[in-house]
Amino acid sequence: GVPANDPFGGSIYWRSLHPRGGGLPHGTIAELIERDFGTYEPFAESLRQAAAGQFGSGWAWVVLHGGRVKVTATSNADLPPDGQIPLLVIDVWEHAYYLDYQQRRAGYVAAVLGNLLNWEHANEQIENVDAQAQSAAAAQLSVARGVF
Repeated sequence: GVPANDPFGGSIYWRSLHPRGGGLPHGTIAELIERDFGTYEPFAESLRQAAAGQFGSGWAWVVLHGGRVKVTATSNADLPPDGQIPLLVIDVWEHAYYLDYQQRRAGYVAAVLGNLLNWEHANEQIENVDAQAQSAAAAQLSVARGVF
C-alpha cells in the first residue's frame, strides 16, 4: 500500500520486507540495536509503539542518526529529517494492512516484526553509510594534505 506521491518511502518499504525475514536481527544491525537499546525487546517495543501509535497514515522508520539506531515515525508521505538515514520502514497507511488485518494495525506490525523485517537490507544500508563515510574521510584527508 504505497501512495503514488511517495516513491522513496515505498521503495524502501519493499526492500524492508523479506518472505523469510523478521525475528531477531543479526549482523551489524543487531550489534547497534544492542548498543543503543540494550536488547532487542526495547527496540521492538519502540518500533511497535511508533507504528501502532502513528495517527492516521504514515511510516515507522528505523534510522541511523549520528551513528546511532533510532526509531521515528512520520505522517503521510513525510520522510525522516535530513541527517537520519533510513534503514527499514513499516508502512502504516491503512491500505497496507486492511485486507488482512482490518482495524488491527498492531497485529500487522507484529507480523512484520516477527516474519518480514529484512535485517539484511538494514545491514546493507549500514555498510553503504560506512563506505560513504570512509570515502568522505579519505577525500577530506587528501584535501588536507593538498593531494587532489
